[in-house]
Amino acid sequence: MSKEQRVEAAKLIAELPTIPVDTRPRVKHTPGPWKATEEKIEWQITGDGLHVAEIRKSLYYKPYQKQERANAALIAAAPDLLQALEYAAELIKIARNHFPKSMRNGDKFQLENTCATIGKAIAKARGEA
Repeated sequence: MSKEQRVEAAKLIAELPTIPVDTRPRVKHTPGPWKATEEKIEWQITGDGLHVAEIRKSLYYKPYQKQERANAALIAAAPDLLQALEYAAELIKIARNHFPKSMRNGDKFQLENTCATIGKAIAKARGEA
């Protein structure tokens, strides 16, 4: 994409309407935010005062401890990630109508692949995949 095309695309994107984020859960999961708390033998993930999940710690094998902490953080971030993907999907639908006609086919193909990936992730998070 040329510099002029990027500038034009940036102008069009800047003019896009803001999509209000619907904070009501669309699926039947525990509402976010979720929190990961380290306990003696496990990580507890909670949300809305409810138990969501737990990750047992490897008490005798230290190399797994960083991975367990990262897994707990990822699980705790799940509601926020789903909401961000839903927002991105809606924004991309609007942006498609405003992209310049001169956009290269390779860029359009990449956008469509990104949309498909986002759609699959949303479906998986909602238990539809």
